[in-house]
Order: sequence, then structure tokens, then C-alpha cells
Amino acid sequence: MKQVHLLTPVAGQLVPLASVHDPVFSQGMMGQGFGIEPTDGQVVAPISGKVTMVAASLHAIGFKGDNGLEVLVHLGIDTVELADQPPFKVNVQVGETVTAGDKIAMMDLAAIASANKATTVIMAVTNSTDMVTKLTPEVGEVRAGVVGAVVELKEHVDAPPIVKGKGGKYAELATQIIAQVGGPVNIKSVIHCITRVRFYLKDESQANDEGIRNLKGVIDVAKAGGQYQVVIGPAVTDVYDAIVAQLGPGFGDADASAVATEKEANRLAWQKMTPWQKVKHGFSSLIGVITGSMIPVIGLLAASGILKGILSLLTNFKLVSATTPTYAIINAMGDSVFYFLPIFVGFTAAKKLGSDPVIMGIIGGVLTYPAIVGMATTEVPYNC
Repeated sequence: MKQVHLLTPVAGQLVPLASVHDPVFSQGMMGQGFGIEPTDGQVVAPISGKVTMVAASLHAIGFKGDNGLEVLVHLGIDTVELADQPPFKVNVQVGETVTAGDKIAMMDLAAIASANKATTVIMAVTNSTDMVTKLTPEVGEVRAGVVGAVVELKEHVDAPPIVKGKGGKYAELATQIIAQVGGPVNIKSVIHCITRVRFYLKDESQANDEGIRNLKGVIDVAKAGGQYQVVIGPAVTDVYDAIVAQLGPGFGDADASAVATEKEANRLAWQKMTPWQKVKHGFSSLIGVITGSMIPVIGLLAASGILKGILSLLTNFKLVSATTPTYAIINAMGDSVFYFLPIFVGFTAAKKLGSDPVIMGIIGGVLTYPAIVGMATTEVPYNC
């Protein structure tokens, strides 16, 4: 049986995948792999091949190895929530060829920890079902770029056959799914999450549920939220790409797919949590929202503080009088950020929560309205 090696992407304590505190990975939903509690932020390529994905938030990098393995390196847990100011620097781009051991990224471990996120680096072989018989991690203290796991490859890859045409090796499965949901004329649009291809159909009654369930490569069918969901598993991205390749790019929505993937991952993780873990996760999420809302305005607050400090020096050395227009302008520049802070925070919080920034900004504006400010500062209560 053929064996290949996966290198460690970072230095630290290598642990079994089941030990990482992310149910999506620890339950094997993304394939076999391992985790590392990093002691250094340098990240190296675990495999030789091509870069197939770099997340917009820079927290995940995907590879297609020369040996056929599809590997995902996930930097930290829930670090996608730090997308506004990613604590990562990625040195590679999609389509770039790398050699195992090449330096590909840097993690700011201190910044991740200060945001109350786990720094655990997770590596998963996302096409394990098709390619891997057994993955044996080398548990213990490791350096970056050494053998982290021995992978036994299957003698015969059990995957949908390679068919010439649009969609690569998943073209036939994509064609069958499209036909079973009623054909292109019955499809409004299609997105995907972490395990499912999600169709918006014109008429769900035209879909052949049992026919789809019986397709090789399909796990199940579900219906929820106006979506017709075909459960694929780790190969969902490949199947989705094949479907969009056949339908045309107008049917796909990459942004909606990214949102759905994140929601599905969070839903699965929530289901696996104990009550105490849910409490901790809720508190961590609250802290994440607060810090994520404030981080974008920290620079403005710092600038305002500097202006106020400069103004104080100018007045102390009698270079500027408090009665001059210059003083009034600089003072207004320093105070304005603090005065309108609710508007700024409302806008950034909306981006963090996925709500309407304009509405949240207006709510913040209400809090700065002079009458409202007066209610908070006056000693005489207002009559209701």
C-alpha cells in the first residue's frame, strides 16, 4: 500500500484531530488530519502541489497535492471572525505552485489570543473519503516542516468517474444531480455550505428525492429555508464547481456560499456543544463582537487623543489661546470622534453582525442627538 507524508505546517504540540476544540474538524466532517497548538507563527506548506484556495479572511489555505491529496490548513479556531483585521500574512496566491516546507504565511499568535480565539492550527485532508485508507499523526512536540502524519493511500480511488467536459471528475455526478432536480429550467440559483449543495428551485415537487439519494457520491437530501439541499460531504466544493460549470456562472453565488458555509459550520459546532460549552461560546462570541466592532475605530480614537494632547501642549506653552479659532478647530477635531462614536461603532458593529450599516448608524446617530445627550447629563428627570 502506498504511503505519503504530510509535513507539519507550524511548530508546536501535535495532537489528534479528535482533540481539537472545533466539532466540524474533530468529528471528521472535513476529513482526516491533525491539530497543532503552535509555539511559533511561521506557517509552511505541508505538501507539494498547487494552492487552490486562500480564504478572504486569510484564516485558511487549501492545497491540491501532486499526489492527489486535497489539504486544508486552518489557522486558529473561529478566526474567520477577525476578518476586519486578519492576524495573518499570507505569502501565496491561488494557482501558485509550492514545495513542501516552503514558507507560506505568518500568524500573529498574540493578536489571536488577545481576541479570545484559540490559535490551534488544524490540517485536514478534505478528500479523505476518496483517497485515504488511514492517517497516522505523529503526536508530540514538533518543529515546522517535519513529518506530521503518515498517510496510507487507497489502491483504487472510489470517486465519481472522470468525464470529459465541464466539471472535471465530478461532471457526471453534477449532470445527474441537475437532471434529478428538474433540469436547468427548474433551477433559480445554487450555493453551497460546508457539506451541502443548496438549490433554489422554481418547483421542488419536480425534484426526484429518491433518485438523488441513490446517486453515487450523494449522502442524503434535505429541504429547509426554501432550499433543496443535496448532502455531499467533503467533496461539496468540487461538486458545486462542476454544477456551476455546467449551468453557467450566473447560477452560482460565491459570497452567499461563503456565508452559508460559515453558518453551517457554526450550526454543526453548536449541536455538538455541551450546555457549558454553549455558555462559553456565547460569551466568547459577545467579546468577539465587541472587539470586532471597536478595532476599526481604534485608530481614530488614537488620533483624537494625539490631537487633544497637542492642543494641551499648545495651550500650556501659551502658543494658542482657548479663545482663538485655531483652538476651536483643533478641539473640535479631537472631540468629534468621541462625540460621534456611537455612529462609528454602530456602522462597524453592523458589518460584524451582518446587519444594515445605515440603520445601525442611524441608531447611533439618535444617541448623539442633543436632546438625548441632555437626558443623560441633566440632573432633572424628563417627564414621560
